[in-house]
Amino acid sequence: MNALASVALPGGIGVLVMGIIGWMARLLVTSDRRYTAELSRLNRAHDEEIAELKADLAELRDAVDQLHARVDEERELRRAAEDRAAAAKRRARRADQD
Repeated sequence: MNALASVALPGGIGVLVMGIIGWMARLLVTSDRRYTAELSRLNRAHDEEIAELKADLAELRDAVDQLHARVDEERELRRAAEDRAAAAKRRARRADQD
């Protein structure tokens, strides 16, 4: 009986230890899966947000380009008007001198 108890006790502790190790391993794997799933979800959300920001940035760049074109056009019109005004002023001075 003593021999049976001495064999069963270490076997029982070994089984208990192995059970605890198995349970902890399962918890770690489950935790790792949840962590990986959460990271994947966050990555997808960030990718979507980055895509939206890139689209917004492209729209803003187009708007800036259009504004630059309008400013250039207005500068050309202003220069042309200044040239016409200067030419008219010169003609007026020549007319006064004659």
